[in-house]
Amino acid sequence: MQKNLLIILLLVLFCTSALVSSADAYIKHTKVSKNYEPVNDAVDVVVYPNPAEENIFVRLDLINPSFTNSSEVEFEIRSILGTSMPIEAERMDANRFRILIADFPVGYYLLIVQCKECSNGSNHPSKEVFKFLKK
Repeated sequence: MQKNLLIILLLVLFCTSALVSSADAYIKHTKVSKNYEPVNDAVDVVVYPNPAEENIFVRLDLINPSFTNSSEVEFEIRSILGTSMPIEAERMDANRFRILIADFPVGYYLLIVQCKECSNGSNHPSKEVFKFLKK
């Protein structure tokens, strides 16, 4: 009886350690790189990474193609309570901007992207709003 119990205990320990090591291998394999680039342009990602720690990146060509041709694109970030946050958007290339958020408190924020020259046939500027999490 004790011999059978010992064998069962050893089998459980062996199976558990095999499961843990395979889970660790899976986690290491699926880690996100620090590059934060979208995998390909077909992915509908406009604000990444989400959640973010230091920077967020905005891809204008995936929001609205008319935003890309405009030099008058404005960014605004508000806390989930509506407090306006001071930001500076750095143009990385024609379609991509980087916004530093390292000093923001942890929480949810709204990014407002507005193009004053892109009116979509009306007198009002085009505006898009995105929610992201600062870790």
